[in-house]
Amino acid sequence: MEKIIEIIQNILNFLNIDDAKIDTSEQDEVIMVNIRTENGKTLIGSQGNILKDFEFLIRLLAQKNNFNKKINLDVNNYRKNREEQLKKIAKETAHKVIITKTSIKLPPMNAYERRIIHMELAINPNVTTESIGEEPNRYLIIKPYP
Repeated sequence: MEKIIEIIQNILNFLNIDDAKIDTSEQDEVIMVNIRTENGKTLIGSQGNILKDFEFLIRLLAQKNNFNKKINLDVNNYRKNREEQLKKIAKETAHKVIITKTSIKLPPMNAYERRIIHMELAINPNVTTESIGEEPNRYLIIKPYP
């Protein structure tokens, strides 16, 4: 794991991000890495796109260094907070769907975010979810269960 931290630190240094603190933990053979920095927006990007690419780069470099565990990268707990926010949106929207008995269309989301909502509502017997459209405009519809 030290090699992964070194790789991340080298990239951060190259980007002139000098205030970063790197926290790591291991959970079910997955290395969780969270970078804490005042420059979080630079590493996260719009809708987490830079973070996704940064994670891909770290995984690629880890593989090249014979590190075979999966790495999940986060910055300032962006992904964790976003997941909690999406679960809240899912529950609130499902509640509205149940009360009004009408479908509700959510804004376009990436596959990861849609999956979180699908999983959150899979246990709710009163609604169903469906992904519609093509990337990058693919979105979810939450419907009352017939």
